[in-house]
Amino acid sequence: MKSQVYLLIFTLAIAITATVSKSQPVGGYFPIKDLEDPYVIGIAEFAISEYNKMAMTNLELISILKGEEQVVAGKNYKLVLAATDGLVTGNYLTIVYDRPWEHYRSLTEFSKLSLAKRQLSKGSHWLPPL
Repeated sequence: MKSQVYLLIFTLAIAITATVSKSQPVGGYFPIKDLEDPYVIGIAEFAISEYNKMAMTNLELISILKGEEQVVAGKNYKLVLAATDGLVTGNYLTIVYDRPWEHYRSLTEFSKLSLAKRQLSKGSHWLPPL
């Protein structure tokens, strides 16, 4: 009887682990399912705002083109954004680190994607793989 209980517990533990690892790969990036989620839009707006402060620019968010998130001690949001300065529109790669329970966000990367880089990327003729 004891061995059957241990076997059942072991089987359940494996099933739970397999289910969790399929839904969110630990440490890896996975696609954001809803790029129009207000929280994700808030992350994108934060990235634009922080970049504008640091670079003394006036970019405005047009849309989120692509996004992935990574679970760490918080979350990294890797987004490709379309933005404009009023005259020129460009695509930007940004990474924002977010710990909502501490009300903490940090812009860790923000770079303009060059046309050559976008055209040469695999899987898409206009966006790099994230």
